[in-house]
Amino acid sequence: MTSTLFSNRFHHSIAISKMKQIVSYQAFQVPFMSGYFLAKACTWFTHLISPEKIENNNSIYITRTSPPHVIEAYKKQFDKDFSRFLQSRSQEIITGGHMVLTFVGKSIHDPYGSHCALLELLSKSLIDLIHEILVEEEANVRTFILNRPKQLNALTFQMIYRLLELFHASEGNSKVKMIILKGNGRAFCAGGDVTFLAHNVHQGNWKLSADFIRELFTLNNMMATYSKPQVFILNGIVMGGGLVVSVHGRFRVATEKTVCAMPETALGIVPGASHFYSRLPGFFGEYAGLTGARFDGAEMLDVGLATHFVPSEKLPFLKQELAKVNTSDADVISVIISRFSTIPNLKAESPCHKMKIIDLCFSQRTIEEIISSLIREGRHQDVGSCLIQEYRMLCLALKGDFSKDFVEGCKAILIDKDRNPKAARSVAEIMARGKLLHMNAGNGECSYASCSTLQRKVIEKAKPVLEDAIKKMFNNITGDFPKSSCFNMADLGCSSGPNTLFTVSNIIKIVQVLCDEKSCKMPEFQAYLNDLPDNDFNTIFKSIPSFYRDLKEAVDGANCFISGVPGTFYERLFPSKRLHLVHSSYSLHWLSQAPEKIENNNNIYITRTSPPQVFEAYMKQFDKDFSRFLQVRSEEIVTGGHMVLTFLGRSIPDPYGSHSAHLDLLSKSFIDLIHEGLIEQAKLDSFNFPFYAPCKDEVEKIVQMEGSFDVDTTKFFKVNWDESDNADDICFDAYSSGKHIARTMRAVLEQMLVSHFQFGGPVVDYLFERYAYHLACHLLVQKGKFSNIVISLRKK
Repeated sequence: MTSTLFSNRFHHSIAISKMKQIVSYQAFQVPFMSGYFLAKACTWFTHLISPEKIENNNSIYITRTSPPHVIEAYKKQFDKDFSRFLQSRSQEIITGGHMVLTFVGKSIHDPYGSHCALLELLSKSLIDLIHEILVEEEANVRTFILNRPKQLNALTFQMIYRLLELFHASEGNSKVKMIILKGNGRAFCAGGDVTFLAHNVHQGNWKLSADFIRELFTLNNMMATYSKPQVFILNGIVMGGGLVVSVHGRFRVATEKTVCAMPETALGIVPGASHFYSRLPGFFGEYAGLTGARFDGAEMLDVGLATHFVPSEKLPFLKQELAKVNTSDADVISVIISRFSTIPNLKAESPCHKMKIIDLCFSQRTIEEIISSLIREGRHQDVGSCLIQEYRMLCLALKGDFSKDFVEGCKAILIDKDRNPKAARSVAEIMARGKLLHMNAGNGECSYASCSTLQRKVIEKAKPVLEDAIKKMFNNITGDFPKSSCFNMADLGCSSGPNTLFTVSNIIKIVQVLCDEKSCKMPEFQAYLNDLPDNDFNTIFKSIPSFYRDLKEAVDGANCFISGVPGTFYERLFPSKRLHLVHSSYSLHWLSQAPEKIENNNNIYITRTSPPQVFEAYMKQFDKDFSRFLQVRSEEIVTGGHMVLTFLGRSIPDPYGSHSAHLDLLSKSFIDLIHEGLIEQAKLDSFNFPFYAPCKDEVEKIVQMEGSFDVDTTKFFKVNWDESDNADDICFDAYSSGKHIARTMRAVLEQMLVSHFQFGGPVVDYLFERYAYHLACHLLVQKGKFSNIVISLRKK
């Protein structure tokens, strides 16, 4: 039965896109006349230019082989860009201010000097990529040569695509009777580029690594089912994915230089085990897969990984004879190779002499027996089925669903090379470094960008308080506001997604209305977007150009300059007396750290079954954090400036009310996982939710005690857990609402939970399935509502 994963060998198309770096000199600017001194921190930007529509003779920059119009095009582009840069900065820097700019340049007027040498070498490197697979054509034979000798011919995406293309073309060419595959240098192939795989996973792009493995397995399946004989010359290193490639050749020729191993065992994966390891004699496959042991050419021949052993000095003569082949008859080819073959002697210490011991040890009932069963199951499956099974298992390893060992192993062995894999950090350690509380990045189904309509609704409900605060500032603030040149505002805990710039837009529109009423000129706006360093700032920055376009259409003449400010808002973030307005929504209920050393009876937050000291510990931590927040903001906000802060809170002083029912249900979901053996009890016991929902009196008391601000306005409102359900008392579809609420909570909580409990995708999925179930059961009985406090504070 043909597997669906590999049923179409050439399902992919090779698309090569030209990458062009475009540098904007206007996307991020400081306000008019606000800079006393500008040091060009990103010193390389000023010489990044990209002339278009020039032909340059296989060069990527100016060289002595470049036509004259190339240097003219580059000079013209630089003149245009640098002039525009100077013009833009002249509007932003005060009279007498300075710029310090550092360029990569040239010491002479000759544009073709040695200053271009690095880019010429890069051109050569790009040309090398074109020739990573060499092809030799004989009358009836095609020889494909892996040509990355410095990288031991480790396979890249481009090499795999090229091999697929070449094998496909040769199979359809009736003149081609046989394929020879070999490697340049001292290796046949050292496998796939594992560092590339680990880097992608570490960057959160495991799917790109999975795509690489899919294409490699597609190549493997093609080789295993190829209609014409293949001769693989294994003269040198044959490791990892290189071994997986080699075993699919009809004829596999080892030499005295052959070194074979599956070192990925140390990284937590064993590619190929389900098919070719399962076919090795006795329990030798289990031994090889679990130990990563190395074998020489003689041992490969003895266990069947090689079909012939030819001394390396005879390989040129073998190649000459194979080049004369004009048939696809495997028997004829076997006779030719056999004429050059010998039977090598095994080393005295070879494991092949110890097969009885290997069979005895590696057939015992240990944890390895599970792996053994999987390997042996492959004896009854075809290549495609085995590769599908391994593809799914490798995807789990790349995603880190059940273990992070693969990525950590790659880092320790291949990247950091300290051979010291790091254990996962505890929640307390991560929180202490200010990296825990960030939402799910990207635009996927469970990303914060896709699951933040609840937060949008809260922002809209708090908008009247924001409008009132800006109006009072407009009328009462000390100094010349709104006539000052720039209105400085900060959104603290901005996260990422559609809500991030929503508040900035609201503030600008409110100021526009006030300026129209007073017939005064609109100020410029400086908006600072703050969140913790692990926040998805890249997504925010990518959305800024469209924000500018929309703002230009909505508010004619508005100039807004946006900056990202990573860091915790429990510390100083801005210069003294810089800000006019601070906004924060759904952020300040997150504590700087969870209360430590408290026992909470299978609960993750305050409940009626919690001991009294639990509430006291949470209240004490919130008091400390919010007091610190007020203190540092008081140094950054001008006199008369305002803060508008929105919390998840509670409507009554009693800390054990229904305001935390959603967290009680999450605790139940964790207990479900404990009963099914998916997480340990100790993990739940050590987890305390770093969150506190204050009541109005607690917030106002802390403000009064800190002393830097006056309370201007305090409002309280509720929103349904399911913000799309506008009914007050009845839930019309508890099941759908439960799923929706669970998805919203997952976007907020997943990173924190994974950091502490160290589980992966399937367990996370199941946790939130249980959570959705418990939410639905609750909604059948009682409507769930979030209690919210919005407070407007005026700087004294």
